[in-house]
Amino acid sequence: MKRLFYFLFCFLCVLVLFQDFIGIALFNLGVPKYLLQIFLSLKDLIVLLMAVLGMITCAVMQCRISFNSTIFFFAGYSLIVAVYFIAFGGLSNMPGNINDLRSLIFPVYAYLAGYVMRYLDKEDMIKFIEKAALFSVLLSLGLYLFGDGALIRLRVLDYTEDVRGYFGQIYKGLPSSYYTKLSDVTIFRLAGPVFNSIGTAILFTLVAGLLIGRYKFVEKGQKRRILLALLILSIILTFSRGAILGFLLGLLVTDLFWSKRLGSNKSIVVTYFIVVLFMALYYRNFASIMRDTFLLTDSSSISHYNGLVASLDYLKNNWMGRGVGSVGMWRIADYAGGAGENSFVHIIGQVGIFAFLFLTGAYVCVVKKLIKHRDNYLNYGLLICAVAVLFNSIFSPSLLVVTPLILFWFFVGYSEVSNRSNLQTRVGTNIL
Repeated sequence: MKRLFYFLFCFLCVLVLFQDFIGIALFNLGVPKYLLQIFLSLKDLIVLLMAVLGMITCAVMQCRISFNSTIFFFAGYSLIVAVYFIAFGGLSNMPGNINDLRSLIFPVYAYLAGYVMRYLDKEDMIKFIEKAALFSVLLSLGLYLFGDGALIRLRVLDYTEDVRGYFGQIYKGLPSSYYTKLSDVTIFRLAGPVFNSIGTAILFTLVAGLLIGRYKFVEKGQKRRILLALLILSIILTFSRGAILGFLLGLLVTDLFWSKRLGSNKSIVVTYFIVVLFMALYYRNFASIMRDTFLLTDSSSISHYNGLVASLDYLKNNWMGRGVGSVGMWRIADYAGGAGENSFVHIIGQVGIFAFLFLTGAYVCVVKKLIKHRDNYLNYGLLICAVAVLFNSIFSPSLLVVTPLILFWFFVGYSEVSNRSNLQTRVGTNIL
């Protein structure tokens, strides 16, 4: 059974880290649309299968699954989401509302899948992610270096509209002149493993966080340092300012909790700033982009600000929610008159303030547990990711981006098993 679980985990990592690379290849080979959509759903099916098999295995082996505080909050959140989905016509608009339901509920089943994976070895999992991440980053950078011409020849626009659009990424379609708006600054947004700037940035942030924890506490190594530098470079190349600033904030906040001093993580912070300096020198407008972000003088920043204001105005009149699918990941503009670039408003707008409070309770429990067990490097990396994603969620619907965060919640659930294993090992050692 352990081999089966490890195979499923590796399969999940490949689906997450290479999702749209594989998807675009299948699309260009003429694979039917419905099969591509099934392929994009595979990661959810794998996680659900792991959760079910894990619980069955625990029952057969008579392993006790404790009903912890995180599960309690997730149970309340799931119940309210289900009520909103049924009561407000979620079944009437299929499959659109199913995709919105999926974007709301995936943390629950991903967490449960990781929570029952006590038979998996942490070191084996992280080592596999390292290998897969290296190839994923190199593919992303390679596609980026070929420029927009390669994206056009690969029919990325058609794939994004016809296949990815089914999953809520595109609401009203992309204009035929879409690529003419791209430049060296923005092209990487469609060159990563998730053809979406938010998704790619979050995915590389997650992987970098996990590897930073291992680099800091377990095994440094030159190869791991190079991979971290490539990951950080890739995060910056997305020019997703919320992800860039959130990742840096995650590094600083996490290190403060662990050591009370910033110097202990200086190698990672120095690497980060070296890459930022390189970007500032290579892209002469990089510094001006970051300056305009803080001064709110460029069109993108103004759009984000206006969308945030519109979202908050929407929230004042809809704090009890309008039902699953009524807002949608990218559809709050229908009601708010703006981009609605705020994860919290998206969630409250669909399922109301009470469901959001349960979800907040789950996040609070998770962060407390990550901080409590400071001898587990996995917790160090996950806290970096949690801070980065929550910060980015103020300016984007990042909490609803399933592809990268399904892996995050899996590891959050697994970290609790890992924490108990560490505790049992220490107790056993003391007894001996």
